[in-house]
Amino acid sequence: MKTIEIEEDLYLYIASQTKHIGESASDILRRLLEVDGQELQQAQAENVVVSNEEANVEQELVVEAVNTDSLAQTDVADIDPLNYFNFSEISEAGSSTKRFLSLLSGLYAIDGERFAKACVLKGSKREYFSQDKDLLLASGKTSKPQAIPNSPYWVITNTNTARKRHILQHVASEMGLQEFQIERLCEAV
Repeated sequence: MKTIEIEEDLYLYIASQTKHIGESASDILRRLLEVDGQELQQAQAENVVVSNEEANVEQELVVEAVNTDSLAQTDVADIDPLNYFNFSEISEAGSSTKRFLSLLSGLYAIDGERFAKACVLKGSKREYFSQDKDLLLASGKTSKPQAIPNSPYWVITNTNTARKRHILQHVASEMGLQEFQIERLCEAV
């Protein structure tokens, strides 16, 4: 898969158009531009000539490929991670556990590799995250592990809201989010 280099303001606009957690840049652009896969492949294969009829000027639009698959793999410092979250949808999720899982899913969507490094979190007697449900069950009979949507991870959910916020704060902080962004996420639990 190839991506294009664009200016920051345009990038932020595209990221803000995310309809659901994990939606790729390609999916967003296809939806916004109403372009199917075949048309998009043809545009990537050719130089596209755009003409400005009023000025009778032709410009060549050159698409420069970079080695990135989606917005989700971009450095966290380059985007506003809060664009990955639909806070009105999260607030309607009902329980703090559902909101917690949704927020963790969004963090994973931002950068799965940083998420993996950040979710190395242990209590005095418990593991909090794992890719193996049984490992979490072994660390406590009442841990109630649940799968983090759209990720390979499980997290314990039998904790109070304050502990869920603490876990979320730890992960977001380790991923390099700014303090005001972390506060916004914690408020959403």
